[in-house]
Amino acid sequence: MDTLIDPPRTIVEADNMGTIRIAGTRVTLDVLVNAFNRGASAEEISCQFDVLTLADVYAAIAYYLSNQVKIDDYMAASERHTAILKNQLEADSSNIELRKRLIARRSSVAYA
Repeated sequence: MDTLIDPPRTIVEADNMGTIRIAGTRVTLDVLVNAFNRGASAEEISCQFDVLTLADVYAAIAYYLSNQVKIDDYMAASERHTAILKNQLEADSSNIELRKRLIARRSSVAYA
């Protein structure tokens, strides 16, 4: 008997740097999870990312809820790594001068 229902696709994949993304997209799982944890509905998240279907968002949320401790640990480690890199970049003297120039340029631009 042929079945008309396709099995669900894998919803997440890790890239070569270890970043977890929604499969077939550039949307990271942590961005989606952060939106969900801020109270965004699956429908709102789907509208924010036109590459994601509503089914993708629900599947990603279900994946998160089924693996919440591990994913929260992954996201915390990612945030720590980002903070370390930010501190290193801000401490680099060659970046300090560039940062000063960018801040000066930004403050000189009049925003409408």
